[in-house]
Amino acid sequence: MVDDKQLARRLRSLRTTATDGTVAFPRFQQDQLVKLHNVLVVNREELVASVQQEVGLAEIEVQIELAETLAHIKALGLSELDYTKWKKCKETQLREEGVVEKGQGVVAIVADSAAPVFSVFAPLATAIAASNAAICILSDLPPALASLLQSRLTASLDRSAFLFSADTDLDALAKVEQGFSPAVIVSRRTTQAGASGTTVLVDRLRPSSLLLSRAARLIVRGASHAGGRLPGSVARVLVHDETAGALIDALLEQVRVAYGQDPSLSADLAKCLNTEASQKLADDVRRETEKGTGRVLCGGAVASKSSGSAFPPTFIENPSRDLLSRNLNGPVVSIATFGSHEDALYNLGLLESDALYCFSDESEVLEYLAEETDAAALYANDVPLRALYDPLRGATDVHKYQKKVVYVSAPKATAAVESSTFFAPFTPTRRAQLANLLPRSPLSLKRAQFSHPILRVFFLQGVFLTVGTVLSLVLGTTGYGLWSLARRFLFTRAIV
Repeated sequence: MVDDKQLARRLRSLRTTATDGTVAFPRFQQDQLVKLHNVLVVNREELVASVQQEVGLAEIEVQIELAETLAHIKALGLSELDYTKWKKCKETQLREEGVVEKGQGVVAIVADSAAPVFSVFAPLATAIAASNAAICILSDLPPALASLLQSRLTASLDRSAFLFSADTDLDALAKVEQGFSPAVIVSRRTTQAGASGTTVLVDRLRPSSLLLSRAARLIVRGASHAGGRLPGSVARVLVHDETAGALIDALLEQVRVAYGQDPSLSADLAKCLNTEASQKLADDVRRETEKGTGRVLCGGAVASKSSGSAFPPTFIENPSRDLLSRNLNGPVVSIATFGSHEDALYNLGLLESDALYCFSDESEVLEYLAEETDAAALYANDVPLRALYDPLRGATDVHKYQKKVVYVSAPKATAAVESSTFFAPFTPTRRAQLANLLPRSPLSLKRAQFSHPILRVFFLQGVFLTVGTVLSLVLGTTGYGLWSLARRFLFTRAIV
């Protein structure tokens, strides 16, 4: 337990370290990334056991989360550091692009109990790579897990640049240190894909298409992984009328293959920590069926009321508009149909869904949806595991942790703008020069012609009409001439 005075000193130390160049040095960043990586490797078994017990995730789900987190840390620069190359890259960026990228200062990371490892380590690694100091708020995690992470991370990382707190929040920090405000806050609110959650859109697919079974497998995993409580977990499916029946059959088959006849007893699904959580999901499903609108295709309730059971993947066909627009934070997926792409876009416009998983055999359809939808992220023919944890890349995009300083070099004498050469006193000569820079007539817009005027007038139909008219005149004249000659010849012979 840290008292307020010590906490205030630590916060001042963070701000100092964030601005004195320590966190911007490449070797410091690499050293901290290696230590962060090793915290997960050395304490893997202890972390897996704690997350299983405290959060209820299945063992395989925790291991997948660890693997995704470690892959992200490695991708940020654990290879051998070439300082000369790094410095040359910075100089090139400054001279050619006119931009200097810097860390924003102190990053506040709020842990999410749905993904306790990824929500802490992934944004922390990104903040380090982006030249920031960081403070991690672990108070939203179960106490035992929060204490474990706090002790291991505090012992491994630089104490002057990183602070880990298991018993305070951002509001309390602002009271302890007046004027403390983190430059970036990473929390469930910033990583969540909208209030309605993520949406899967399945276009018209052929019954023999391999994409149909792949989409079903990805949808089932996206809905059930980590109990369906992740920021990018699948909340609903919009499917074309002609593909709905085949997709539903594929989904039910995939649930049976993945989790058995009774998924609530599967060891590969996250468990319900208490009966209240599972009962709330069951009540939502029951109320939907009582309305007479939605039809439960599978799942809907746990096998027993014990806290050791998992809520099974649940699919509801033809849901009400209210259920379709809600994110239940569980493995409950609504399935609605659409008749055209315009209809699908209209339904998407009614939802607060910022991430979209689209499946189509035609690349043109995927590109059309990407251009027309209002979603912030669209994944084509895939539901990546990384997207379940960070659908909008708000936690793992380095550029979101940085600020850009625009660098404008001094212009050359020959390239100087004429108006920039004027200084007081403004003599009549200088005023005359300035007057020459001002327009004397309004600006008019001249559009480029796409083709020659004659070609635009005599289009194909006009050409046919013209040729027909000419041929009619020629044939008519020729026929009349021949008839006149024949008549004259016959008349002459009759007289003789």
